Amino acid sequence: MGALVEARKAIADKLSEVGLNAHPSLPDYINTPMVLVTAGSPYVVPSDYYGNHKVAWNLIFLYESQSYEVVTDELDNMIETAILTLADEGYAVQSVNEPYTFEVGVEAYPAISMNITDNVRI
Repeated sequence: MGALVEARKAIADKLSEVGLNAHPSLPDYINTPMVLVTAGSPYVVPSDYYGNHKVAWNLIFLYESQSYEVVTDELDNMIETAILTLADEGYAVQSVNEPYTFEVGVEAYPAISMNITDNVRI
């Protein structure tokens, strides 16, 4: 398994350990609430650390369609859990973006994305 695959799966595993339904890729079936780990932009760039590369990840937090208040509160709780978990593991949280609608096929889900970075030896 390559270093990028391992790094992506490690993020999903760490988030799963704290109770978030995290996936290293888009599963065949969406079961919200969930977190998807996807490539960020730019995905891979040189790092300040010799032999490593700085890798950007985009975490997509999805929730089922409910009242705006419920969705907002639940997505905020998921974001806070992820920030605390990932910061403790040495990931750099770069930003959390505004809510949007994530579409898969004909389904639409309330979502928020978080951008993080990590140093990976490739």
